[in-house]
Amino acid sequence: MAASRSEIEGLADEAIAQVSGEMEFDFHQMVSRRIPGNTICHLMGIPTDDREMLLGLTDEISDAVSPSISDDALHRADQAAEALSTYIIDLADRRRVEPRDDLISALIAAESEEGKLN
Repeated sequence: MAASRSEIEGLADEAIAQVSGEMEFDFHQMVSRRIPGNTICHLMGIPTDDREMLLGLTDEISDAVSPSISDDALHRADQAAEALSTYIIDLADRRRVEPRDDLISALIAAESEEGKLN
């Protein structure tokens, strides 16, 4: 985490700069979702170009925890969960071949000889 401090501060600065001077904005979309979401993506080693797509998928999944959800929203959440799972599995496969300094690579390195982490 300490090694990522400047990157994470940069993500926070970027989110704040985007709303600076705005009289009205969606705090959740522009700040409270963006900073932790991009921080987690950074720590996992998610490429910058993929982050908005992944945050969109997690938004769809989050909608499914609503006490009242339409069949359409539930279907979108199911599709998003499948797409997110496929993406992370593919990224893990790539990190097995070419590890980086990220959480996914660290988890792969921690796998035992007997099997995968559960």
